[in-house]
Amino acid sequence: MKTLIALMLAVGALFAAVNVNTASMEELMTLKGIGEKKAKAIISYRKKHCIKSTEDLMMVKGIGEATIQKNRRDISFGKCRGSRSGDSKGAKKSESKKSAAKSTAKKKSTASKKSKSDTKSKSKAKSKSKTKSKSKEKKEKKK
Repeated sequence: MKTLIALMLAVGALFAAVNVNTASMEELMTLKGIGEKKAKAIISYRKKHCIKSTEDLMMVKGIGEATIQKNRRDISFGKCRGSRSGDSKGAKKSESKKSAAKSTAKKKSTASKKSKSDTKSKSKAKSKSKTKSKSKEKKEKKK
């Protein structure tokens, strides 16, 4: 059964380009140099990013210039599925938003650490002054 489906997809691939944004793993595997591992990598990548061009496709681990050249006529870039961004720029914007959020969180964390550090140093200073005053009291009692 699987062989029959693969054969039908292979024949279909001879007449139509594979849309990397909507193709199944089996359809992606009809492309030259794309096995199960690279097909899974493409599917995983496209869940987060819309693939609009060969440059976007080369962002997928394992896909390079040679793979693109072998399949240039057999690849198409149609509409993206689901709630992903409509273009790679949108994906980059969301990544930069995440980066900015991490940066803000890091700054807050650093500020929190500084305030804790300040509190500790103030506490140590108070402790030292208490120790000094106690030693003065002891000296006065001895006299």
